[in-house]
Amino acid sequence: MWIFTPHGFYSAVEHREKPDTIIVRARDKQDLEALRPYIPDLLILETMDADYLYRIFVSRSRWASAVSTMAREIDYDNFKDAVKKRQGEDRASVYMRVWTAMLALQPWPFNGYYEDEYELGAAEPQSTWDTWRQRLGI
Repeated sequence: MWIFTPHGFYSAVEHREKPDTIIVRARDKQDLEALRPYIPDLLILETMDADYLYRIFVSRSRWASAVSTMAREIDYDNFKDAVKKRQGEDRASVYMRVWTAMLALQPWPFNGYYEDEYELGAAEPQSTWDTWRQRLGI
């Protein structure tokens, strides 16, 4: 499960040998540090033997509780703006590229603007959401 939050990006999977254990992986150590309010005693491990450099091991119930609490704490009306405010422009730019890639899954009329409005691999979208909405008349 991939989870994008204003606190960080997480990849959570079941431990192969311990079904009650969830391995929460991250690309950035700070993302896991941001989980400390939800999982105070977490131990961050670093490994060069896997595609995610950082990880924690947590019981399934503690992970479910942490995710549930984060969901209850949602206090924003625009996710991308919340990421920018809490994690900065660089992280917001990365999340925007993910948003742009996922736009390709959405049915017309929106996916037709994907190629026109965004350059794949660009650090920033070529136009703003407000401009996009105006062009679509929404």
